Amino acid sequence: MHGISNKEEMCWATINIGETMVTEEELLKCFSLEYPEDMDYLSRSTPEEEPHDSEARDETIKYKGIRWVDVSTELLEECYDIPLLFNPRAFHYFFPAFIKQTQDAPERNELLIDCLIGLLAEETIPDVESIQQTKKLLQKFEPEFKNEIDEITDSLLAIDKESLVKWIEERFKLFNLLQWCLIKKWMQFVVLCESLCMDKERIEAAEKNIDRWILRKKMDNEK
Repeated sequence: MHGISNKEEMCWATINIGETMVTEEELLKCFSLEYPEDMDYLSRSTPEEEPHDSEARDETIKYKGIRWVDVSTELLEECYDIPLLFNPRAFHYFFPAFIKQTQDAPERNELLIDCLIGLLAEETIPDVESIQQTKKLLQKFEPEFKNEIDEITDSLLAIDKESLVKWIEERFKLFNLLQWCLIKKWMQFVVLCESLCMDKERIEAAEKNIDRWILRKKMDNEK
């Protein structure tokens, strides 16, 4: 494959696209196993940056020093929003744990899967037109809650879209081509898993973004 190193080419050969479940062997080939010695801080914010974001710091500290392969479903069950609380480096390091555990116990980790699909679909970026349409409908059918509706929708419209795009970019840019291909394979598992009930539009949006990142990484490798 043009633009891919010998090491990456060897890893690529281990990815069986015909099977939808990502194997632990594939994860070990494509992601670093050992916990980084210099990764002392895992939270998305520091006390100086966000004094009130204590949840992120309290939840992420539980993962300090743990190899991703040793992360249990029980630990993930304590906070299914953990992908949102990690900083970019921790998010990247622990992503194979998300893949492994959601495949081993999809029903128990359905909320985690939902969180990951939302990130991959870039749902954190507000759709202004959609918010405005929703606001009109809510005001029409729930006029007695006009003030509450205005407060919620106005706060959503005030979100800095550029900052959110940067937030997502900082995390996803750390994944290389092979890792994105494994994420695509994991998405096939999610789609075909009969015990999961996922929204079709959200799945399609996530798949579209995964393909976009794969194309981007291929282009980067060819430079």
